[in-house]
This record gives sequence, structure tokens and C-alpha cells, in this order.
Amino acid sequence: MQQTKKHTKKKSRDHKPETFDEKKERYETPFKEFDFMMDLVKHLGLPVCDLDAMASRSNKKCKEFLSERYDSIHNDYLIRGKKKPKSVFIQAPHSKYNQVIPQMERQWIKYGFCIVGLIPSRNERTNYWKELVEPNRFDCVSNGHIFYFPLTLRIIFEIDGELATSKKGEIMHDPNGYKLVIWIPKKKLKGFKKNIRKFYHWYYLQPLIEKAKKRDQKK
Repeated sequence: MQQTKKHTKKKSRDHKPETFDEKKERYETPFKEFDFMMDLVKHLGLPVCDLDAMASRSNKKCKEFLSERYDSIHNDYLIRGKKKPKSVFIQAPHSKYNQVIPQMERQWIKYGFCIVGLIPSRNERTNYWKELVEPNRFDCVSNGHIFYFPLTLRIIFEIDGELATSKKGEIMHDPNGYKLVIWIPKKKLKGFKKNIRKFYHWYYLQPLIEKAKKRDQKK
């Protein structure tokens, strides 16, 4: 969950409504979508996140969280600054992924725990993605430790606990696609390919099989 301060509207005549890009900096993942992502994580045989590394007390998605004041971009992903979590959840302000993704890689190298990031697909075009994520893909290189896949659901984010809306009051549908990017815990690397095969069957093939069955029943 993004660690952003609660926004209050100014009454000044000069106050301008937030732009779409400014609102994206304050996106919060709804609990329904977070629970869905944790279900995906469980189907991969990985631990559910117990630390939200970019959050506040009001919008955290895990039992434990790291606040903006703690500054997880420059400090370790540790519960209360001391205890190692089982798995870390990251949803950062969109403009900060150039700092966040390198920090995710550093934390995995240092501690080896699971890190789950909800990351806009457009980050694939960046240099830091090409330098840090692609060369470490588990399904592409022998010593890889990162696995990612596109989410099939379309996320309607929240801001301050309410659905994000435009200046006209309409619900904002983010046009970006999102990926779930996972730094596989070092203890789980061995045998993880088997988990991926089972996951792909459950996530992609099984729904298609069920859909085909229903279509055949209607004939």
C-alpha cells in the first residue's frame, strides 16, 4: 500500500483539482483485490504477506506496516525495524518505482525473503526493469529468482479508503495493466518450477476449460 499522507482539499480559489497522474501517486489497493493477490501467492506455494512496506496505519493491508516516516526506500524491510517478515507487500507511488525496484532487489539479496510487488506493466520499458528484473527471471535464466505474470483482473483503486473518482465524480478506471512481480524466497527456489506449472494450469487453463464445458453444455 502506498505510503502517502492523507489529502485535504484547500478552500483557496487558486486550488486546482488533482490531475490523473497526481491521483495515481495516492492509489491504495482495495482489500478485495489484495485478498485475490494473496490467493495467487498461496497457489504458488509462497507465504502470504505479513508486512506492508509502504503504508500508513489507516491503509495498511498487512498486520505490520512501514510508514512514510520510516522510509522503506532507504531502510530495511523489517518489522518494527528488527524482525524479519515472512513476506513483504509493495505497492508504491507510480513515480517512485525507479527507486523501489532496486530496493526490492537489494532487500532480497540481503534477507532472501519473499517480496510481492503490484507494479504497472509500463515499467517494463524502463532501464531499471531491463537491468534488474529481466536478467533475474526465474522462468528464463538458470539462476533467476524473480517471477512475474499479468493480473487478469482490472483494479479500481481507492484513495483515502474510497473508490478513486474523477473531478466529475465518476469512478476512475486506471488504463494501466498491472503485474504481480515476486521475488521468490531463497528457501523456495528449489522445486519452484513445479509450483509454476500447477499455478499456470489453475490460473490460465482451468478457467478456459470450465468456459469450454459451459459452452458445450449450451449446444
